[in-house]
Amino acid sequence: ITRLDPDEISLLIDTISSGHGLTEKQLAYHRKTLKRDLCIIVIFLTTGMRVSELVGLNITDIDLKNMCLKITRK
Repeated sequence: ITRLDPDEISLLIDTISSGHGLTEKQLAYHRKTLKRDLCIIVIFLTTGMRVSELVGLNITDIDLKNMCLKITRK
């Protein structure tokens, strides 16, 4: 398993947050999707879930009160 080191994680999150290197049109879209994109990356980095598991998440699978997710494995 290949893992990102803390510096790589920080760089990834900073790059996503800043939108560095994007055109004006891409930046406009980036502003609309920034929170979603950061959420996806943070979930991947902290849970290790698969793409199919993330895609399968429904709003009802998120419990903010208890800070947990219900993940359906393949």
